[in-house]
Amino acid sequence: MMTIQEFTQLDVYEKAEVAWTGNFIADRMDKADIVQLYILENFFVEIFYNLLDSEIITVRPFTNVHFLEAYCEHIDISNLVC
Repeated sequence: MMTIQEFTQLDVYEKAEVAWTGNFIADRMDKADIVQLYILENFFVEIFYNLLDSEIITVRPFTNVHFLEAYCEHIDISNLVC
């Protein structure tokens, strides 16, 4: 199990490789970038991918659920609601 501290020590491409082993949750657009959200064991990861250049811009790990608000319109939780 990788910690968020260990994750932050990786380079951007290693971070993306690790994130892709997690569970994909949703994606969203941010200007000209697509942002993919993954969950690993104990933290979330966003991969910012530039569509024009076809390259990874940055990979951001986080634990603060406040950052999930950007995905509220993109995540279907209807099966969780009684």
